Amino acid sequence: MKVCLLFSLLSCRLFAAGEEAAIRSTFVDPWANAMRQAAQTKNTAPLMRFVHPQVLACITPESREFFEGNAARDIAHDLKGQYNVSKVAPLTGPTLLSAFLPGDGFPLPITLTYEVQISWGDMLFVIDVAPANGSWYQVLPCPNEKGVAILREQAATGAAQKQRAQQLYSELKDPLLGELKAMLKQGQLIDAIHRYRPREPTSPPPRR
Repeated sequence: MKVCLLFSLLSCRLFAAGEEAAIRSTFVDPWANAMRQAAQTKNTAPLMRFVHPQVLACITPESREFFEGNAARDIAHDLKGQYNVSKVAPLTGPTLLSAFLPGDGFPLPITLTYEVQISWGDMLFVIDVAPANGSWYQVLPCPNEKGVAILREQAATGAAQKQRAQQLYSELKDPLLGELKAMLKQGQLIDAIHRYRPREPTSPPPRR
């Protein structure tokens, strides 16, 4: 019995090691090369070949912007250095996406099996993957009608916030503008926020 148990454990470890090697060779390495090229050319189309076939099949004209926007945000970062695969492991709990996207608006078309974490520059990419036809692919949710409505609402809110930020920036004048630029250049984001938005003076307690 002990021999059978040992053999079973070894088989599981070998199977897991084989899956990790397959994920690295069929997804991680070619995906990273495509990401570098996409960051240089600003063309995200080649990245779609790393998306799971069942996800590609659920893309509609209304939801396409979700996938294109996701890829555009990924390549907006500095991807010139070396990347490091910090984790390749079976999924054992909720995914990172589930914390931000409601499941009834963004259902998954396939069961996730592995999570990959890739450290690259100042970014940590957390990618859910599943196999298909001998290779591994990224799995993303497929926005339904409710999900598309949420995305449009978020886009409208983001556009309004961007317009407001541009207006506030245009109203900044020196010396405050110069001080804020210097703080941001030195990485003092919190100090810059406090300097731009000073706290209201505390009113003395009323006399009795």
